[in-house]
Amino acid sequence: MVARVLRGTCAAVVVVAALAGCGSHGTAAPAEARTAPVVAPPSFGYLAGSTPTDTRAGGMSGSGAAGATGSGGAAAPGGNAGTDPAGSAAPVGSTSCAASALSLSQPPGGNAAAGQVVVAVRVANHASRPCVISGYPAFTLTAPRTGGADVAEPVVQQHGSLGSLAFGDPVRAVTIPAGGFSGFLLRFSQIPYGDGGCVAATKLRLTLPGAGAGALVTGPVQIMVCGEPMLVSPFVPSDRLAVG
Repeated sequence: MVARVLRGTCAAVVVVAALAGCGSHGTAAPAEARTAPVVAPPSFGYLAGSTPTDTRAGGMSGSGAAGATGSGGAAAPGGNAGTDPAGSAAPVGSTSCAASALSLSQPPGGNAAAGQVVVAVRVANHASRPCVISGYPAFTLTAPRTGGADVAEPVVQQHGSLGSLAFGDPVRAVTIPAGGFSGFLLRFSQIPYGDGGCVAATKLRLTLPGAGAGALVTGPVQIMVCGEPMLVSPFVPSDRLAVG
């Protein structure tokens, strides 16, 4: 009888010890909570049917897929506000550019997305001294018709900012060095707007600011005119003519 009680007591002690062991060693510690990193989607600048995205702190003026409206003055990354990039400071004694000393061209390539294309238009100075140009370009686009005659195509300009591109740069005097170039950016649509179609313009006729209607500089371009307003930058130095 005593032996039987001892055996029962030992068995109880063993069970209690086993349970205690499970409480201290057999239960796994709660797993540390892990959160997957959030990766932001890439910014493409503008998407079909949306307002162009402006990544600047100052935001973007205007709305609509056609382009930004209003005035943009936010500085692009790298700092254009309060600084003078190469070619932007007017040297002492510099004069306004003369149409006879300038030429106009569109360099190859462009930045295309969602039916919108951004291109650069260069204005080169062939004089022996620097000259100054400023403001927004005033221009017309022409397209050839049957019989070889050029027909002017209606263009509606809009001004505003688009990402880090030069569209939102402030208006300022831009010096074109002798043998160098300046220019502006232009964004156009390749998609017909409204009930109209698209026409391929092959010439751009630029009227120099403050020089009157007779001061024209004409050059070859490849720009689609589809009835949608075009976003146009002010004249900017050559280092701000990047399209992407």
